[in-house]
Amino acid sequence: MTFSRPRIIVAFLLAVALGFGLWCLYGYLAIAGIESPAYIVAVEYDDYEIREYGPTIVATTTVDGNLDGATVAGFKKVAGYIFGENTLGQNIAMTAPVTTEQAHSGTDGGSAYAISFVLPSEYGMEDLPLPSDAMVRVESVPARTLAVYSFSGVVDELDVAGKMADFESELEKAGYTVSGELTLAQYNPPYTPWFMRHNEIWAELLLTR
Repeated sequence: MTFSRPRIIVAFLLAVALGFGLWCLYGYLAIAGIESPAYIVAVEYDDYEIREYGPTIVATTTVDGNLDGATVAGFKKVAGYIFGENTLGQNIAMTAPVTTEQAHSGTDGGSAYAISFVLPSEYGMEDLPLPSDAMVRVESVPARTLAVYSFSGVVDELDVAGKMADFESELEKAGYTVSGELTLAQYNPPYTPWFMRHNEIWAELLLTR
């Protein structure tokens, strides 16, 4: 049995369309129903928002390396904590986003990043087990005001650095004072289609105008 060239082309296009559809479905289902930190939008600008976040609890670790390498290595460590690598062997629900923040310096004098999960809001500090990995910490984060710039696509280290610099400059021109390092927040797993990926840059504000 032979197939004509047009039929082969049609079958190929249908297979590509099916594969693309399944890829998009994965991107949707991967974060469906996952909790994110609650916030109130205090001020909305054309390019960014000023948000009020309540107190949260994070599982965090600090890893040497560049942005991509540190994010992957740090994710594995904090994911290990919520997947049972703790004193109770307890599983804790996944949340979004994963945040990455520049640390002052690595152990060898190079770059280092703090990678964190915000833990589900149902937990208080007294409810959470201790991490089995000494490099993972569970910490309270007080209520804070964040300026948030959103963008889509695959994260690129140089591109993110440029976006952070531009965002901080724009905030300063608007009369805001930024406290500490800016944070990258990634909401989607790595195999999500690029156009479905939601990312944010967070800038904690010390003083508003």
